[in-house]
Amino acid sequence: MKKTKIIGIILFSLLLLSTVNLASAAPPSYVGFSAGQEYIWTPSINFSNINTTAISLVGQDNWTLAYSMLEELLENETGMTFDMLGGVGLRMIIHNVTDELIDSGIRYSGAWFNMDVSYAAGIWTRVVNATDSTYPMIRIINPADVNESTFMYLFSSSPFMPIGLNYTFVATQLNNYLSGNPYTAGNMSLAKKDNGFQITIYGDYLEMMLESMGEPFNETTFELDDVIGIVRYNSLGILEYASVSYGGLILASAALTTGLGIPGFTIPLVLGISAGTLITVIVIVKKKNKIII
Repeated sequence: MKKTKIIGIILFSLLLLSTVNLASAAPPSYVGFSAGQEYIWTPSINFSNINTTAISLVGQDNWTLAYSMLEELLENETGMTFDMLGGVGLRMIIHNVTDELIDSGIRYSGAWFNMDVSYAAGIWTRVVNATDSTYPMIRIINPADVNESTFMYLFSSSPFMPIGLNYTFVATQLNNYLSGNPYTAGNMSLAKKDNGFQITIYGDYLEMMLESMGEPFNETTFELDDVIGIVRYNSLGILEYASVSYGGLILASAALTTGLGIPGFTIPLVLGISAGTLITVIVIVKKKNKIII
């Protein structure tokens, strides 16, 4: 009986230790974050550059009216004004990181996180809970397993890249993908820029899209510049900066403000704000005293 109890205790201890290892696993060397780390990111909207761009496209009077419309829309949809955007922030708290796992021959480390949003200094609202998902919320792929068939998996967790990633290789693969797609070939391109990427959407393509919308957009000749988006990662593979510019002017950006990383809403938020503003600017056409939308 005593021997049976001892064996039972040993088995229970091994089970407990294995559970503890899963809950507090040391991440692989290619993962740049660990459990308990907290990251905060904030956007920056350059209203001066937006004003300059808008006035050059549609004129002072039209932009003044459009700005009022945008501000009213923002307040109705979110209860915020443009002045309040300076207090917006997103916070990610890493809850758990696994040891190296394998799925379909691809080695990776999985992670769970909590996500908070703030519209005023020091006031946070939880929008994502680590306990919401049984499976890892993000996966960091072993860079040795990144190839022509697997590189797209990197962007399932776009705010994080593995340490040691070959950005030149990934940029080449992405650009080949764009060049081989009939909808993007010749209309946009992607290249490596520092530890990250630069995507260019050509002005000619934007002009064609606008004219294809029909009246009243095909009644006016637009001469649009390229739209350029940039994402950059730090030495730990954490997205530290993203921006969208038009005509050489940065319209909106996002930067790491504390900690070592920023959450997954970075690119969608920056691109969404910038694209929305730019589209509104472009589709407002000055015709005497009329505003045509």
